Amino acid sequence: MKKIISIAAMVVLLATFLVSPAAAESQELLDRVDIGDPASEAGHNLDGWGPLEPDTHPWLDYGAPWSELGDGKARVIWTVGGDYPCATLTLDRHIAAGTASVIRFRHLDGLHLTGYDRTERWADDSFTVSVKNHGDADSAYQQVYEYTASGRTDSTSRWLVHEFDLPSSLNLDEDIDVKFCATAPRWEYFGSDLGQVAFDWIELWGEEPSPPEECNPCEGGVTTLTFQYNGTETAGVMVKTKKGDVILFDAAVSPGDTFTVNGADKKGKLGTEIKIFVDGEEYTRIHTSCSQPIGVGMVFGNFEIVGGESLKGGPLCPIPDIPECGECKGGVTTLTFQYNGTAAADVMVKAKKGDVILFDAAVSPGDMFTVNGADKKGKNADKKGKNGDKEGKRGDKKGKHGDKKGKLGTEIKIFVNGEEYTIHTSCSQPIGAGMIFGDFEIVGGESLKGGVFCINGAPAE
Repeated sequence: MKKIISIAAMVVLLATFLVSPAAAESQELLDRVDIGDPASEAGHNLDGWGPLEPDTHPWLDYGAPWSELGDGKARVIWTVGGDYPCATLTLDRHIAAGTASVIRFRHLDGLHLTGYDRTERWADDSFTVSVKNHGDADSAYQQVYEYTASGRTDSTSRWLVHEFDLPSSLNLDEDIDVKFCATAPRWEYFGSDLGQVAFDWIELWGEEPSPPEECNPCEGGVTTLTFQYNGTETAGVMVKTKKGDVILFDAAVSPGDTFTVNGADKKGKLGTEIKIFVDGEEYTRIHTSCSQPIGVGMVFGNFEIVGGESLKGGPLCPIPDIPECGECKGGVTTLTFQYNGTAAADVMVKAKKGDVILFDAAVSPGDMFTVNGADKKGKNADKKGKNGDKEGKRGDKKGKHGDKKGKLGTEIKIFVNGEEYTIHTSCSQPIGAGMIFGDFEIVGGESLKGGVFCINGAPAE
């Protein structure tokens, strides 16, 4: 005698904690597994799930009509021949960028049959849900949800939608393993290869990713810099401003640590320069007025800029092509100065040999100007007769500059307001960016054989 199968009407009920329209607007679907669809299941590490239904048992209906299930397929988490009443899968948050926060799923409550005695038997579809980070072999599953079947005696099987929040103890930026476990005893017809606790689909929801932050070249002065320390040993690091030696950071850092320094002047800027000290010794200086290129990816010895902002440009962009630098070799060919006086001044720069005028113009506080070696004909002017004006123009109309090798010679002299400063330019004495001569700071330069100057001896790596 055949079993009499009850054709149960399906009622899809939304649980009270289903995502509300307002919440849904602030979330996006990160991943979805359509249980019973092999293409959707692929890559989600399904383990312990029952056979495809209703294909395996076409004479049984888990809640009519199957068309209400979308593809009309499902699987149970506890199947015949299995002593372990659990099934697992992995939800992959990387399908769509974002931070996971909610798991939703649709399951069956009320698998039942009418027996030979015409008495209905119901499966108790109670279960628990536990989660852990995928790939973390040392972590245990955490139970985060429990469903207790209603114990109904009516003849309606119901497909229900539930959801729960993921615990903050998880790393919600990683894939998540989910384990469903049946908690009630096997029902009377479990042994008829029917199993227990069927699921239709499982979804992972999360916060929408923030749009990528626009970046811009440095403008108006640097306001904040974040560094990564790439040394091999823990060190005491102190960062000071050039003006006033204001301490911006002072702590021990370990290899790989990051730290941030923020401006302390009245506009929140770092000033024209910051100094980094390691274990009490000055290590490097970094120009922060935006007059020199600065951005993410620049390396100063063991310190790499990994983030930062400027006053008018906002977030700093990566520097795509950071030129290599070296020590002064073969003689200086060009020097760029920043004038840090308190009032405008007339500035003249001459070569020692022949008193060739390399620069002659009025400059204001904060202006930069460049001087280049006089060529063998004594030329060192652009086609307008200028040499390194405050915008850094140089070269005659044929592009010539410097002596016959483009060098500044052994020495240059700066004249300003009756004062004279002498700078040795043959490379026999240390010279480089960051050096200060009265109101003039070298902010850039090149030598014949060493190329671009390093910043206080810390070359780009």
